[in-house]
Amino acid sequence: PPPGAADPAGRPAPRTAVAPDARSAHLGALGGRPGAVVAVGTGAIALGTDLRTVWHRVDGWGHLLGDLGSGSWIGAQGLRAAVAAHDGRDSGGSPALLAAAVARFGPVPSWPGQLYTRPDRAQVLASFTPDVAAAARADDTVARQVLAGAGTHLATTLAAALVDGVPPLAAATGGVLGIGPLLTDAFRARLAVLRPDVALVDPAGTPLDGALHLAARLATEPGSVVEHAPWLTLGDHAAPPTAVPPTAAPPTALPPGAPGTAPHPTTAEETP
Repeated sequence: PPPGAADPAGRPAPRTAVAPDARSAHLGALGGRPGAVVAVGTGAIALGTDLRTVWHRVDGWGHLLGDLGSGSWIGAQGLRAAVAAHDGRDSGGSPALLAAAVARFGPVPSWPGQLYTRPDRAQVLASFTPDVAAAARADDTVARQVLAGAGTHLATTLAAALVDGVPPLAAATGGVLGIGPLLTDAFRARLAVLRPDVALVDPAGTPLDGALHLAARLATEPGSVVEHAPWLTLGDHAAPPTAVPPTAAPPTALPPGAPGTAPHPTTAEETP
């Protein structure tokens, strides 16, 4: 529409829409339909919404308080198993994970110094996720348990996002799911127990597809785009929309070489 055009209801058409990746991931995964989506990379967050009045977030609280089943969670669990093997504990240890962790991070006594003071601690933890997956594929029992546990956590997160008012439609998106059946089988099995009524569909697209979907709707059907901060903030060229608070941001991407999702807010802008 031309600059300043109004929607069919007579309201000025918004020119920009700012949303966190959890929102664009939702739009991409469900193709703009209401329902619930869990996005998993270095962190994990789920959003359940009817796209109008119900917007329910689950997790996305960071690696110290949450992000259960995420890349940082998997990496941390793998390192705990490595430390258990190093200490000679009678349960929970994995010599295979210990060997992989030493190869990646060096001697065990150096690990606290490498992790505890770093601002990118979650990303460092997540960098060990490919090693956990490799050990699991080599039939390491502890590594397989970690991945199954991750799948179970992600299913619980997704189920919790399906609150009243959210249609029983769901999807999961993000690079960690690329680990495959060692994680996704447990995810699907647990979700089927928790919410047997829910239709779990393959993601229709990526967060980028979701951003493009939002931009198209803003340009052609502005009245159908409903603002609900922080999940969607509308504005125009003269008054840019406010930034999304960091606490509403979705999981960040895994380090180079490992799959994940991007951390930054997505901006969709109509072309005059």
